[in-house]
Amino acid sequence: MSILKDLRVPAFKAGGMPVIDLGNYFLFVGGLVKEEKHFSWQEILAMPKSRVNCRLTSVSGWSVRADWEGIQWMDFLGRISVEEGTSHVRFTSVGGGCSTAVSLKDLENPRVLLA
Repeated sequence: MSILKDLRVPAFKAGGMPVIDLGNYFLFVGGLVKEEKHFSWQEILAMPKSRVNCRLTSVSGWSVRADWEGIQWMDFLGRISVEEGTSHVRFTSVGGGCSTAVSLKDLENPRVLLA
């Protein structure tokens, strides 16, 4: 999120910034899916990207409108098979220090990106 640094947004680093070895990094998808999957950093980079202009609002009170680029959530979701009746997705940060749950209904918005 270097755009936040460029815009001088007060992004907080609770617990410090993790050091991530991108050669060994993977995105794990598990839980209420028909098959668990691991996506390497290179596989993620190879996925088609979209660009959207929208506002990123922080719970700490700041917000910024910008062009953001990433993988449309619905495109990513097409790569996995979610079990019927699933209502939410849990996202967990590298190291597990932070997690949140978002409803699948909210993620259907075409402006939602995996970035």
